[in-house]
Amino acid sequence: MRLSDTVGLRRMLVLALLCETAFAMVNISSMPIYLTQSRGLHAGTVGAVLAVFLATEALAKGPMGRWSDRVGRRPFLVAGPLLAMGSALGTVAVPSGLGETAWFMILRVLDGLGAGMIWPAMFAMMGDVAGEGRRQRAMSLLNLCYLGGLGLALPLGGWANEHLAPLLDLPEKTGGFWLAGALFAVAFATAVWLRESHTQRPVASSHLDASAWRRIPGPMTIAMVTFVGIGLPMAIVKLFASDVFRLSEVQFGLLVVPGVAAMAGLSVPMARLGERLGSNRAVTVGLLACLVGVAGLWGSSLFLDRSGESWSVTPAAISVLAAGAALTGLGFLLALPAWYAAVSDLDPQRRGANTGAIMAAQGVGAIVGAALGSSLYGAVEHLGPLEARYAPFAGCAICVGAGWLLSLALMHPRGRGSRSPNA
Repeated sequence: MRLSDTVGLRRMLVLALLCETAFAMVNISSMPIYLTQSRGLHAGTVGAVLAVFLATEALAKGPMGRWSDRVGRRPFLVAGPLLAMGSALGTVAVPSGLGETAWFMILRVLDGLGAGMIWPAMFAMMGDVAGEGRRQRAMSLLNLCYLGGLGLALPLGGWANEHLAPLLDLPEKTGGFWLAGALFAVAFATAVWLRESHTQRPVASSHLDASAWRRIPGPMTIAMVTFVGIGLPMAIVKLFASDVFRLSEVQFGLLVVPGVAAMAGLSVPMARLGERLGSNRAVTVGLLACLVGVAGLWGSSLFLDRSGESWSVTPAAISVLAAGAALTGLGFLLALPAWYAAVSDLDPQRRGANTGAIMAAQGVGAIVGAALGSSLYGAVEHLGPLEARYAPFAGCAICVGAGWLLSLALMHPRGRGSRSPNA
């Protein structure tokens, strides 16, 4: 299957959109509401259950990507949605009482394994079929599906809980899980119809034995450091909007949806810009834009009115925050597809192994960052109320800045081409 094969490409993109929508619907939209409101569990349990999913996904991506180099991409794209469907539907069947939290965690392990099967194989297969010089655009289409899935998951999950569950006489707050299960079933059927890439060949196991940290230390380090920064504000951004800028949940949602839509619309144009720059240069330019944008988010604290007993929001602070968020989003759209294209080009025979290892490093970094960001956000006694609220953004700027410097040192083109010196 080539990139010009429109039918095959569309199936891959449909599969990516279905899977991301379903994963986000289960773990972001439905799980917190279901565990707290229907099962009466503590909010801390929600974080623990989500952490199990994220950790399993991160740890699974490396070996799953490595195995996809040996047996092909398609088996993982078929098995992943099937496993995730069983996990989603199994969640509503967990009996109440002693041990229910353990069952939820076991099911999230299965969910994480499903995600770990799908994404390295999906990105590696897209790298297989995309022609030279077109991989950034191909990766941007997957990025578009990822953003679209996130944007669809919250409203669809809410609709399923509020309307689908009563219509079908389902237990309270379980509609999102049933709808996600249906989406995974369609994803499974879509994957069955995919053809294995003709450009990908099985690789001998001895060729895959070397640790990714030894094979590609530069990209692995950049991935880990940068995603610690990305993870720092991830868990607290909604609380930040409420505590500092006094936004309600509805107001926050109304701001996020058009932002995601704008990023989706700009995804392909930014990828075309990245193709003109070259993948490695696009990564460094994109990370620089993210760094300036995050610095703007952090710097918006300077424009808050502190003349009273507490701080108050000013138009200047809102403007700086909005500009920083926009620049961060544009940098993300430029850097991420270029990053995956650069990783894909490191070694075509180990495309799955390299992609899975990089995704694992990113996932571990994001988990570490999220835990650290939550701790910093709660450090009011040591940092002060406003300083603690902005501390995750300060840490994010430091880590993204370190990732940018590393990208300059390790990924800057040397002569012709755009391959990493670690290739």
